[in-house]
Amino acid sequence: MKKVAFITTEMVPFAKVGGLGDVSGSLPIALQKKGVKLSVFLPLYKQIDLKSHKIKKVKNWKTISIILGENSYEIDLFTTKYSDIDIYFIANEYLFGRDGVYTDKDGHGFMDNHIRDIFFSKAIMEVCKTLGENDESFRFDTLHINDSHTALIAPYLKTVYHSEKAFENSKSVLTIHNLGSAYQGIHESVEIKIAGLSYDYFYQGGPFEFYGKFNFLKAGIEFADFITTVSPTYAKEIQTPELGEGLFGVLQEHKDKIVGILNGIDEVEWNPETDKSLVKNFSKEDLKGKTVNKKAVLEKFLLNRRATKRALIGVVTRLVEQKGMDIIQAAFDDILALDVNIVVLGMGQKKYEEMFKTLSEKYGNKVGVMINYDNQIAHLIEGGADIFLMPSRYEPCGLNQFYSLKYGTIPLVRGTGGLEDSITNFNPETGDGNGFKFYNYSGDAIVEKLKEALDIYNKPKLWKKLVKNAMSYDSSWEKSAELYIEIYNKI
Repeated sequence: MKKVAFITTEMVPFAKVGGLGDVSGSLPIALQKKGVKLSVFLPLYKQIDLKSHKIKKVKNWKTISIILGENSYEIDLFTTKYSDIDIYFIANEYLFGRDGVYTDKDGHGFMDNHIRDIFFSKAIMEVCKTLGENDESFRFDTLHINDSHTALIAPYLKTVYHSEKAFENSKSVLTIHNLGSAYQGIHESVEIKIAGLSYDYFYQGGPFEFYGKFNFLKAGIEFADFITTVSPTYAKEIQTPELGEGLFGVLQEHKDKIVGILNGIDEVEWNPETDKSLVKNFSKEDLKGKTVNKKAVLEKFLLNRRATKRALIGVVTRLVEQKGMDIIQAAFDDILALDVNIVVLGMGQKKYEEMFKTLSEKYGNKVGVMINYDNQIAHLIEGGADIFLMPSRYEPCGLNQFYSLKYGTIPLVRGTGGLEDSITNFNPETGDGNGFKFYNYSGDAIVEKLKEALDIYNKPKLWKKLVKNAMSYDSSWEKSAELYIEIYNKI
């Protein structure tokens, strides 16, 4: 049986900031169901309730310390079970005993996030080294690491810890969830010494060097035995200058060990037949609940609850340019000239928050806006909207299109990353397809595709066929888990 350590800085239900938390909360379960012996490693953040999650200190664990630069940091180890998976928490009160995962209550990133990432990565190596000496369950075949937060585990495995008994048969898989420059872990070269790694790899064009800085993600790419991204199209896109974020050359060099695997979703949480956030549950065989939920959405956003004949567009997202907010802004007046209502749930850049507030005031009877994030309302929008708008500039995978398909809310997307891989244009002549897709990054392209969607919406039989196609899409982790296992076996 393959033994895999899945190493992440987020995991539902313990700590979630974005999509990484969702993936970490569901992919390990799918892998374990297919026969992988899987353990998850996660920081013990202050927000994680030990009592409710039945988290206890590992028996016989004696606190150890590691030196990072001039400072010593203690490592404690806690554990619990989640869906029959062993979850291990790396604890350090100074580094993780604060409010927030990556940012404080005002949204400012912690100044020592790089130290927290180095500590977490090295602490896992030390835990496995210490316990793996006598306990085979801590000798993992694969260390599955995620993004820049844990990318340094790849060079640790190949250099500092390569001769340790616990790692003599270990390989690493790095999953890139988002290559954006803000997510690469780019720091001063002095961090190499603090991490306890060798300056031998820091030279122009070398594994650690990136325009004179130390790039955690680049180091992971160079040293990992295999690299995955969260969709096949994104795996190709990041090897181009346009979306390679300065690392496309390095990724091209390692193209033989890169593959894209589409994410799945938790089909227990996202199930319109059982979802408690909905006013009325429904299925593809009985769609009456869609209209009931639509009324509830209109009411929640203070719109006319009788306007159920009018197409309702849902937007649930971070209000940032990556998500296409600039082209939504350019298209908004033309969109509202059509027979539609729009509801928006999200938060992000101030200029886009203010934009939607202004538009809500301008089009008060057709536009509802909530500047926050509420999971229950997000579920309700998926259950009640007719069309879900995702005009992303780039989208490594995306999850909202999967939620929308599951709930019969038709995605209208830009063909990039995982949106390209999961959404196919509906063809009214053949009845094939599960959504609407455009390619030009412009407001005009949104409006043109929306008109096409509304033409189908106004033909109830065709629209019902499209909704059933959408709800029949397989968004589970079944196939993806098998592909990950193939990679574990290959390396």
